[in-house]
Amino acid sequence: MTTYTALIILSGLVIFSYLFDMISKKTRVPAVLLLLGLGIGLHFLVSYIGFKTFNFLTILPALGTIGLILIVLEGALELKYDKEKNGLILRSFLSALTILAGTSIILALILQHLSGATFSACFLNAIPFSIVSSAIAIPSSKNMADHKKEYIIYEASFSDILGIVLFNFMLNNPSVKLGSFVNLGMETISILLLSVVSCLFMLYLLSRLQHHVKFFLILSI
Repeated sequence: MTTYTALIILSGLVIFSYLFDMISKKTRVPAVLLLLGLGIGLHFLVSYIGFKTFNFLTILPALGTIGLILIVLEGALELKYDKEKNGLILRSFLSALTILAGTSIILALILQHLSGATFSACFLNAIPFSIVSSAIAIPSSKNMADHKKEYIIYEASFSDILGIVLFNFMLNNPSVKLGSFVNLGMETISILLLSVVSCLFMLYLLSRLQHHVKFFLILSI
């Protein structure tokens, strides 16, 4: 794939994302789903005509992670925290946890019944299907009332975080033991401490920096 082809593809994606965003406002169908449908359709079309393309599978995980971070960040920038919203945050957390755990268990039981595999393996494969995807939920909440939008942003963000933690936990611990939970607790505490230190460091830098470009620094931290 040449540089010009890559630029044309990227420009086309931007144009289609803009058009799909306009369509989603009319049809209430998330623009992300329309883009996914476009990608699937183009994949079949390219395979049918035999057109050679770049192997996007090598960069899709990185692009997907970056896209997810940007979507969550965009939604989080619209939030304003105060003490009165503690109840909302707690309800959204419990809702995300309940939906994730309940759906994962139900899907795992169904998969185990159909495949005969171990419950641990079925539960691991069921987790990705049980997450309330922020890539779909957050963009879909744009036209909702503010309190509903905040709830969806919190719930989808918590669902992503809990889903990733649970998936990695099950992946690294085929046989769950007491030591597995101890390691999870220690890793969680370490991540929280690192996050607090990073946030404090970022606030310190933002208060000191005079440069007009701060956005990329915030993303990096």
